[in-house]
Amino acid sequence: MAAVWLKIPQTRWHLDEEMTGTFTRYIFAWLAGTLGGALFAMKWLYHTVGHTTWHADRRPWRYLTPHISGGLAFAMFAIVRSVVLLDPRLTKTTAGATAIGFLVGFFSDNAVAKLADVAKKIFGGSEYHT
Repeated sequence: MAAVWLKIPQTRWHLDEEMTGTFTRYIFAWLAGTLGGALFAMKWLYHTVGHTTWHADRRPWRYLTPHISGGLAFAMFAIVRSVVLLDPRLTKTTAGATAIGFLVGFFSDNAVAKLADVAKKIFGGSEYHT
């Protein structure tokens, strides 16, 4: 995040001012989503350890959640930019990109579960859940 803030990649790739702004917003959305996912995973770890319901076989979940959250935040930011879901001015600032990315990242586990329910109702599906 600091490298992007200092415009190191933008300088190296010779991005103009407009491209630098776009690049920065998308990277901040991704990184904020990853941060949100990491905080969610840590919160869930704290909760399950406290209630003695944590299982060692959930390690991959703990490691992958932040990356899935970052990817979802990046995609959601692109969707918000391309479709008027929110005030378009929100997506033109680094703070707006960071806010959207963090919220999507933090709640990505719930969002994916709800999207799976919607897809199951629309397309049908078995009871087997992967």
